[in-house]
Amino acid sequence: MGLRALGRVAGAELGKLGTLPAVRWTVVGTVGAAALLSAAMTNAAVGRAGAAETGTVEAGAAETGAVDVAAAALQPVGLVQIGLVLLGILAVSSEYVDGQIATSLTGVPDRMLFLTGKTVAWLGAALGTALLGVATSYGTAWLVVRLDGTPVGNDDEVVRAYAGAAGYLVLIGLLAYATAVLLRNAVATVATTLTLVLLVSPYLARFGGVARFLPDLAGKQAFHLGPLPPGALPPGTGILVLLGWCVTLLLLAAVTFRRRDAG
Repeated sequence: MGLRALGRVAGAELGKLGTLPAVRWTVVGTVGAAALLSAAMTNAAVGRAGAAETGTVEAGAAETGAVDVAAAALQPVGLVQIGLVLLGILAVSSEYVDGQIATSLTGVPDRMLFLTGKTVAWLGAALGTALLGVATSYGTAWLVVRLDGTPVGNDDEVVRAYAGAAGYLVLIGLLAYATAVLLRNAVATVATTLTLVLLVSPYLARFGGVARFLPDLAGKQAFHLGPLPPGALPPGTGILVLLGWCVTLLLLAAVTFRRRDAG
């Protein structure tokens, strides 16, 4: 598998992704959702800060009357991740519509070259979407706070937290991508992935213990701000745990993809 061949395949797959209306709308919708959710959540934080400043809320709730822009703008990540999950699933499921996978493998008979090139192309698209999403979220939150005239709270960790948020979004999407390669069924993959990140993990998180090693719970530590709760994984460890899940699923997906029939 030469780098030149890999580059050609990755370029072709990136172009193919760009031609899919569902992929384009998912990217636009993800970035748009980041902006809208950030605006709504930051506006709520501004309201709480204003209430605290005038003494109309309980002590301890936004006591300084300032808004931490970084913290406010990171709140939508838990919902924005749905867009990256869908992006990962769409990249794979599109191959199994009308037998497209057979055509793709006719053009690139080396299955590992094809899958690697497709994965590299997807990672490029996902990284661009994630970076644009977190930047839009932060920019929207900052604008809401500044327009209101509310003091801006401490955001010293913003670079680390936003790099972690972008990395988390890409990796959670990659997890869905690998699952889609394994299952070859968009509905099954959506059900499996979203049930994990939206239902199972939040429920198990209440009990602590080994639940902290679930892919999404571990990965979310990468953009945690402030002191860590007792027993929580450090940000670096959390993102490595999520990466480990992704690598394991990708290897399993590659082995399965190589051995089974094209359809």
